[in-house]
Amino acid sequence: MNKNIMIPLVTLMILAMVGAASAADDAVIDKIEVRGNLESIAIGDGANDAIEWNATNFAAFWYDLDDNLQTEKLTLKAGVLNATTDDRTIDEDALNYTTKPVYQQYELNEAGLLLEVGVANRTGYFIEGWMADKYVAIDNNADKLVKLLVEFEDDDKKTLSTGEAWDLGGGFSLTAQQIDLEGEKCWL
Repeated sequence: MNKNIMIPLVTLMILAMVGAASAADDAVIDKIEVRGNLESIAIGDGANDAIEWNATNFAAFWYDLDDNLQTEKLTLKAGVLNATTDDRTIDEDALNYTTKPVYQQYELNEAGLLLEVGVANRTGYFIEGWMADKYVAIDNNADKLVKLLVEFEDDDKKTLSTGEAWDLGGGFSLTAQQIDLEGEKCWL
């Protein structure tokens, strides 16, 4: 007889609480479905091997499809679950969530464009998945995270007229005050 054990339950509960708390309206969530792997421990097999979930086998983690980047993983230590004794209790410090910053090159630099003159190593930034969302890690520091306001892909464009504001989100906006058509300059 097999016992199917779905360990990401802890993560799903956290995501459900965060999602419900951040909902813009008073909508009721009946059901949340997340693609992932089931781990089966058959009676008689004894304790489990170490189990790891990441963006390739658990859809609730952040994954950058364009650059094949992922940073989050959830690890259950070996020997925590025991099918022989039907022990499904996860001991303290036996389930670990980890994430780390990874380098992301600016789209403009990736396309061969020069971003800044005279400043070394300004061709990208560090990003990090945190609770299934993408954040910028300031100075490659995993404990200093901010939401990315806007990120242009290589084919994105934004045209502003004089006096027009561009809302970047997070309380930030750019307004074109004056545009020099001949010098290709703009006063924001």
